[in-house]
Amino acid sequence: MARPFLKWVGGKRQLKLQLEKLFPNELKKGKSIRYAEPFVGGGAMLFELLGNKKYNISEVFISDTNGPLIMTYNAIKNDLGGVKKWLSHYQNKYDKWNNDSNRFERRKEWYFELRDNRFWELTKTRKDMNTIGDEDCELAALVILFNKLGFNGIFRMNRDGKFNVPPSNLVNKTFYKETELDNVCDALQKVHHIENGDYASCSDFVKEKCQAITFVYFDPPYLPLTPTSFTSYSNSKRDFSTELAHNELAKFAFELHNDGKGAKIMISNSDINFTINDDGTTCRLIIGEQNYNDFFETNFPVPFKIHHVLARRSVNRNSDGRGEIGEIVIVNYPTD
Repeated sequence: MARPFLKWVGGKRQLKLQLEKLFPNELKKGKSIRYAEPFVGGGAMLFELLGNKKYNISEVFISDTNGPLIMTYNAIKNDLGGVKKWLSHYQNKYDKWNNDSNRFERRKEWYFELRDNRFWELTKTRKDMNTIGDEDCELAALVILFNKLGFNGIFRMNRDGKFNVPPSNLVNKTFYKETELDNVCDALQKVHHIENGDYASCSDFVKEKCQAITFVYFDPPYLPLTPTSFTSYSNSKRDFSTELAHNELAKFAFELHNDGKGAKIMISNSDINFTINDDGTTCRLIIGEQNYNDFFETNFPVPFKIHHVLARRSVNRNSDGRGEIGEIVIVNYPTD
């Protein structure tokens, strides 16, 4: 069974059981469902649906604004051998310092060399992240490498498109497991559409077969809980740290609800109406001078319904800041 091959900020593996309870009834009953995930990220939901035999997924669309990420999905699907070749190449370079007393400094220097030169060289020349060549397989291998070696598995690109995450603990480690990538490759053969684009790119897929049931899952960068919350995964033009971007997503969801007659929509976000204190109590959240009270209730009226779940924060430089926190799940269908 395929599992996410990348650690990804906001990944949904920890919320698996809570989200399953909120799946469309048609999906839970094993009916044929089309699936679209515009913010695919690390693909936790994708691989859960494709790998679980109780779900009957007939056609799949995924997209993301993160070009190197989409290139990695495409490369693993269409040329896994090429990706493995480059992973082996970089693994051998990393391993040559296993017994070196200065291995941490040598690996740190090597990491920055790859990050600031080779990776940038590969990404800046790529105009189409949907075609595959040898350099694209190398780029995919570097995405996997940086995910294993970078701080907390974060993949962050600045406005210029440069990957800018510092290295983490560069101990002796393996970047990948062949059988895991084999399983991912097999699962991706069921994915018919892999696109480098924002969430609006799923529109045609959802609307083209209105008589069919299409389950659409939106997992955008969340509205920030603090001024320093991590919300930037790529050099996308949409700034999801602002209300405007989330207002636009809400409008798009309503368009799909009205025009894609068979669309079952699920949206995740931070529960900005309250957060969980260490003692288990809840409190209203105010960010700066802006009180986000009832933000989602205003933007997602009936027929959308808001459910509250608890998740665990995994990205925080201070381990004390990785506790439970409220999240919301918004759906446009009954869940009983």
